[in-house]
Amino acid sequence: MSSGVVGIALIVAIGALMTHSVGWTAAEMSVLEGFSRIHTGILDAVSLGIDFLFSPRIAAVLLAGVAVLILLFTRRWRAAVEFVVLVAGSWLGTEVVKYIVQRPRPDSSLLAHPLISETSWSFPSGHTAFAASLALGFIVLARRRSWRLLMVVAGILLAVAVALSRVYLGVHYVSDVTASLLYSAIAVSILAALWNRYIQPLHRSQRRASRDTVDVR
Repeated sequence: MSSGVVGIALIVAIGALMTHSVGWTAAEMSVLEGFSRIHTGILDAVSLGIDFLFSPRIAAVLLAGVAVLILLFTRRWRAAVEFVVLVAGSWLGTEVVKYIVQRPRPDSSLLAHPLISETSWSFPSGHTAFAASLALGFIVLARRRSWRLLMVVAGILLAVAVALSRVYLGVHYVSDVTASLLYSAIAVSILAALWNRYIQPLHRSQRRASRDTVDVR
């Protein structure tokens, strides 16, 4: 767990360094300018669709809906709560990192085909963090090895697709989305470790107490 905290601290430190590096920012901006010159109608539609589906308000509704489905299919409310804690905790943590680093968004005026404009801080990408955290939440909850493998493959595809869409739209630098993927993996791991250390034992003790009560009766 301590190594995870160090990892997040390093991500924040690197983000702060890049924010104040004019040369690094210029190099990354040239990548976005290149992407902006190869826009197509299909990729525009897909990227804008991802932008909408993983926007904060829609993402919150999506997370709540998935939690309800987990509860309905597993009949385990703790699984639904754990899923929300892992995903929401990791996702909301990006806002803290954004506030600390305060990296401005890419300059949309330099893009050949700017489709949307964002005003919040750029590092790390919240859309990418949500997608990665969502996928990791499913992976943690997957009990069967076959299901877990499926979740890993689907999760990687989802997270990479969202990351690429943010770069394609020119609203995030490559380092923003890369940092989001790394941050999400570390954050979910930390939250899962905390859950297993502090919450899971409480659940087990409650089950033992319940069985003891039944035996006494």
